[in-house]
Amino acid sequence: MLRFGLVGKNIAMVCFSLIICSVAIVMTVTHLVRDEMQQSVQDSLHASMRAAASLFERDMPGVHVAWDASGAVQRITAENLPSHYDDHRMTDAMVRILGGRAVLFVVDDNGRSFIRRMISDADDKNGESQRVLGMPLDPDSAVYKTLVQGQPAEGEILLAGERLRVVYYPIFSPTGKILGSLDVALRQEKIAATINSFLRTLIVMAGFVILICVIATGVIVKRMLRPLPVIAQSMRGLVGGDTATQVPYTGRHDEIGAMADAVEVFRLAAIDKTRLEKEADALRRQQEAERQAAQERAEEAARQLQTAIDSLADGLQKVSRGDLSVQIATRFAASLEPLRENFNESIAQLSEAFGSVSGSAYSIGNSTHELSTAADDLSRRTEQQAATLEETSAALTQITQRVQKTTEETTHAHTVVNTSRNDAKQAGIVVGQAIDAMSRIDASSREISGIVEMINAVAFQTNILALNASVEAARAGDAGRGFAVVATEVRNLAHRAAEAVKEISALIASSALQVKDGVGAVRETGEALHRIVSQVEEISGLVSNIATAARDQATSISELNLAMTSMEQTTQQNAAVAEQSAAASHNLAMMSGELQKLVGRFELGRARERPGQPASRPKRAPALQAF
Repeated sequence: MLRFGLVGKNIAMVCFSLIICSVAIVMTVTHLVRDEMQQSVQDSLHASMRAAASLFERDMPGVHVAWDASGAVQRITAENLPSHYDDHRMTDAMVRILGGRAVLFVVDDNGRSFIRRMISDADDKNGESQRVLGMPLDPDSAVYKTLVQGQPAEGEILLAGERLRVVYYPIFSPTGKILGSLDVALRQEKIAATINSFLRTLIVMAGFVILICVIATGVIVKRMLRPLPVIAQSMRGLVGGDTATQVPYTGRHDEIGAMADAVEVFRLAAIDKTRLEKEADALRRQQEAERQAAQERAEEAARQLQTAIDSLADGLQKVSRGDLSVQIATRFAASLEPLRENFNESIAQLSEAFGSVSGSAYSIGNSTHELSTAADDLSRRTEQQAATLEETSAALTQITQRVQKTTEETTHAHTVVNTSRNDAKQAGIVVGQAIDAMSRIDASSREISGIVEMINAVAFQTNILALNASVEAARAGDAGRGFAVVATEVRNLAHRAAEAVKEISALIASSALQVKDGVGAVRETGEALHRIVSQVEEISGLVSNIATAARDQATSISELNLAMTSMEQTTQQNAAVAEQSAAASHNLAMMSGELQKLVGRFELGRARERPGQPASRPKRAPALQAF
């Protein structure tokens, strides 16, 4: 496998980078040149269209071209376009001035096809004329679909073996109908040849520049990296253990010098490592001797610790069997002697504490039996009292609900009365608004009457003017005959307008009478509504007094119900507390017995006088009757 040194790798990397950069530059320049050429073609195409439109407007009668603010063609209008042209000098002149091709399409009689009626002459490769007429525009093409929408279109076509860039502008009639289109085309071969020639020149120049850069880079990199093999040889010697040879190039002030200084540091570190290994070996032998002595001391301490552990384990085993009279008599080592003394003292205090607990357990047992009996009696009486209060509270709750229902119904009646009163007031307001609206309608009718009179006067004046115009037309003879017809029509219109004004006046008079009758009826309705509002307000006052009394009664009963409910809750809570106290007393008695059994399992080391057994539980007293 072929291997390259550092010099070869650097040269290859630089060459690869130069090639990549050159390719990127060539592609970028190519893209920019292509875009610029396309834009130039676009500008030339639109400039050609402006010139062609100017020639078309000059040489074709009835054609008008509209221009926008930038000087571009905005709209082409023609009176009509013939379906056949024998003279093609206009399109030939466009080609001589602009270059390329010029074509005039005319829409056929059915208005669906664009037919080629005029085209500039051009020779094909055999020198024959290519003036082909009568060819329709492809109806499935994007250009056709754009033209029928009345918009300019652009595209590329292949005509007589040539690739052309074409722009189409529709031609409209004065009414907006599409009559045809004017097309201008430019050849693409010259543009492509120019771009290809530029690209070939650019590629040759880029290759020459890359070759020069590669040669210069090889020479420079080789001179720069010449010390690296020497430093590498020194590093291999250092790996083999040669620390006596000096590292070259340590005095340079560049990266090579930095590498040489680093290798020199490694050489000095290797020398220090050898020295430190010798010192570490001597220190290791000294530490081994100290470790032997420490191990002997640790073994002696372990034997003493094991003796203490065995004694403590034996004592704790006796304690686990319930013997609290155990004591360790054998003395421990000086450092462990406090442990033996603390153990003996702890066992002695524990034995004394268990003795006290045993006496207290018997006393608690006796007191617990009496407490549980009293708690059972209290719980039963409290339950009876709670049941009685619950029945009383239920009855009072039913009364409260009935009173609240009565209050709600009274309040609802008051609300309904208030709503009726408000509706009546609102109806009165609406009636007032209706009266105002009727008055405004009456005023508007009078204003309309004035306007109608003015229209009638205008119709009269128009009739007089039309009559005068007829007289003048008669004086003019044949020249004024058309004007006389118009004057007659104007007189007829004025007469019909006068008749319509009379009918409108009659309708307005009838509407005014009906509005007057409506105003009277609305006023009577308003007076009736005012009487209804007064009666509803009186009823509302009576219902409000009834609702207030019902609310006061409901409030009093609700407060009484709340008090009874509070008493019931308190009694229920007392019953629960009594039951909990009874249960706690029984549990305490059971735990007292268990405590006595547990204390009896321990050997305390001296005779203790046990209290007598707890007395038998007394009979429960009969429960008091609940009030």
